[in-house]
Amino acid sequence: MKNVLLVEDDNMVRQTIASGLNTAGFNVRLAIDGNQAIKSFQRNRPDIVVMDIIMPDLGGIEAIPELRKLDATIPIIAMSGGGRTQNFEFLEIAKRSGANEILPKPFRVRTLVEIITRLL
Repeated sequence: MKNVLLVEDDNMVRQTIASGLNTAGFNVRLAIDGNQAIKSFQRNRPDIVVMDIIMPDLGGIEAIPELRKLDATIPIIAMSGGGRTQNFEFLEIAKRSGANEILPKPFRVRTLVEIITRLL
């Protein structure tokens, strides 16, 4: 069973995605921001990271390069709804910061499962 670190600050979105990933056969660990993600990553290295971009405290744009310092090979999927401004430039910035794939919200969990499966 592959381990996914899901980093998402919105509780409902986090639980919905986690439930779908669990149903698809993944073991999911949760973090609510980039700081928790880095700590979780150091304790239990996941097989892949799914990272929201816009979060309080440490967002995905800042956390992705930190994760890359810990493991340059780990697949990272950046996701964002563009925040209050609906600005999807954040996803392009995330890609330049080290994300392997980008995924605009809203999306179907099966689309995320397909991307995870392809990257793993």
